Amino acid sequence: MKQNTDPRPASTAASSEVRLPVSPSLEDHGDRISFMGVEVTKGKGGPLAPDPKRFEKDVVTEWDLKLMQKLAVGLELNQPILLEGGSGIGKSSTVDRMCGYLNREVYYANCSEYDIDTLILLRRSIAFCK
Repeated sequence: MKQNTDPRPASTAASSEVRLPVSPSLEDHGDRISFMGVEVTKGKGGPLAPDPKRFEKDVVTEWDLKLMQKLAVGLELNQPILLEGGSGIGKSSTVDRMCGYLNREVYYANCSEYDIDTLILLRRSIAFCK
């Protein structure tokens, strides 16, 4: 008989295909995931949805969790989200990871390629996670 080595409660570990990192700040509720208390409905997937298996071995930091919570608030309010910051700090990988957990497609727009007037006009058509 094989022992369950997953430290999460059995109900959480078996509730979906996605293996969330062991963290009290991330909870899988079947059709929703809670990011530090902000629940977001899982999507229907699609060709642009990241494969969640890519993220199984990732280490999720406090910074990642706080960013995912802010992104979750924007998603639940159906508001556009603009991420800015230096290169290599984890913006894209955190968005990919979150969309992988949620089975949602991810879209990117490099805002440095647009002037401010164009960005204002595009505001409603740019979404990071559908």
